[in-house]
Amino acid sequence: MRSRWGAIIGAALASLLLLQACSAPGVPAPGASSVATSASASASAFVGSTLDGASFDSASVRGKPVVLWFWAPWCTICRIESATITAVEEEFRGEVTMIGVAGRGTVDEMKRFVSETDTGRLLHLSDTSGAVWQQFGIVAQPAYVFMSPDGTVQTVVGALGGKELRKRMTELQG
Repeated sequence: MRSRWGAIIGAALASLLLLQACSAPGVPAPGASSVATSASASASAFVGSTLDGASFDSASVRGKPVVLWFWAPWCTICRIESATITAVEEEFRGEVTMIGVAGRGTVDEMKRFVSETDTGRLLHLSDTSGAVWQQFGIVAQPAYVFMSPDGTVQTVVGALGGKELRKRMTELQG
């Protein structure tokens, strides 16, 4: 009996070590998050293209509370949290602007994700070059960037539940 439990525990530990070895350095495990804050207003200035190919300049939302949701079309966690994203975005519509920043896929894959998850009410940027992700130091998805009206930027890497997302969006309103 002891050897059976020893084998089970050994297998569990080996699995955990394998998962740890497969994740990139500095990237939190699923369900975990890390936070970084920047006070530079220029850090919140960026440009991009929407999924429909229109130009976007963050100057259009400067001085307003903004949340960027970084996602990838193949990300299971992003897909799961999409219902929470749309519900919370609807609650804060007109008070906090939420923008999806899609990366790590093709535009067609991104459009399909938006259609399948019913997240089309959000404005989504197509960051196929990774420029916006790189500017904000995003290396894993899902991730969030919270930009306060004064230009303070806070980055959270990892999934957020509805309660935590609502709390952070409320804090953005000051």
